[in-house]
Amino acid sequence: MPDNVSKPLFEMTSEELIAYFGSSPFSWACHGVGLLRSAYVVWGTYWGRLKRSCQEATASQRVSPAEELDMSTDRFIHAYKLLAALAMENLAKGLVIAQDKLVISGNKLPREFLTHDIVSILVQNAGFQLNKHERMALADSTKAIIWQARYPMPKGSAHLAGQCPGMGFAQWFYHPVSFRKLGTRMLQGFPEDGFQGGSVSASDLIRILTDECPPVETLKRPDDG
Repeated sequence: MPDNVSKPLFEMTSEELIAYFGSSPFSWACHGVGLLRSAYVVWGTYWGRLKRSCQEATASQRVSPAEELDMSTDRFIHAYKLLAALAMENLAKGLVIAQDKLVISGNKLPREFLTHDIVSILVQNAGFQLNKHERMALADSTKAIIWQARYPMPKGSAHLAGQCPGMGFAQWFYHPVSFRKLGTRMLQGFPEDGFQGGSVSASDLIRILTDECPPVETLKRPDDG
């Protein structure tokens, strides 16, 4: 935590505020957990609509103009991906701060903290071990932050793999449980003294993520029996 922790916020200069909040693992962790909770809400809307569509679908049913318009403008999964990705980025950067591996001072965040490469932040800066599934989820999250949730196409052709552009546009996503498990692992790496001065602990943040995480469900069509 910064040295001026006892100084009232309203007395701090803009530079001191950047250093205070930027150097607080508590700030990064709470922001990350808040974003993931928001992602849960958006996922609930997306999944509810998908279940209704699946339940109403039949092999011979034609898509009405109203349904086509709805599907064409349904971007709930994009919003979910972006919120979950930003949650992972905040938790990852908070873990680096918690380990005292980066000092934030002055009037802006350091350049090495402006990257969205979450895998690199965790592995290279925090020494955090990731399995194959976690690496894939975070790599996809980085793509969501850079372009997939912001624009209808990549920022440049270099973001498309191979000879099939369609594969580059595919909206792969991971269930909230995957992000909850990864977020929990990161929060477990936050020392409790990183939350001094507040009434919230890392275990509190883990508990709220667990309590609110949507369950894994299976889609069924009417003719599935």
